[in-house]
Amino acid sequence: WSRVVFVRVNVNAKKDGYDSALFVAATSGDEQPRRLTAGPRDSSPQWSPDGSSLAFVRGLEQDGKRLPPQLFLLSMRGGEPLQLTDLPKGAASPKWSLDGTRIGFKTETSQHDLETRLARERRGCRDDNARTAARVSAGSTQPSPADASNAASDGCTDEATRESDMR
Repeated sequence: WSRVVFVRVNVNAKKDGYDSALFVAATSGDEQPRRLTAGPRDSSPQWSPDGSSLAFVRGLEQDGKRLPPQLFLLSMRGGEPLQLTDLPKGAASPKWSLDGTRIGFKTETSQHDLETRLARERRGCRDDNARTAARVSAGSTQPSPADASNAASDGCTDEATRESDMR
């Protein structure tokens, strides 16, 4: 049967914003639309040429902070969406190749952004969200004064990264 995928947008009064999720419906109109994704910020769905998969963009949150949107893939056979990208400045506008073997997309992430992140990872740096998660899992939800000094001393601050980039 023929089907269409669409983005349903709902007002989220608690967050003073909008939530979006992907839905699929038969083009005949014989069935009620069925929700495909949980959101809260799913957009830009694109069918694979054979209709077996759906590429889309998802905006994620971590610790209440919005992260750059990333590219996901959903098999129409079922299962959870698979995250395809993890780019510092996100991904947008997925487009399938005609043969369905590749997906192109837009990003503002530069080679420098990727090299900077790789250098931080090689030094064992974690981002601020990881530091917070580690602190919460240890039972404390309050920022530790040591967090800032530890980040500076382990070379994981933005300033340390920029300084290392200039060497």
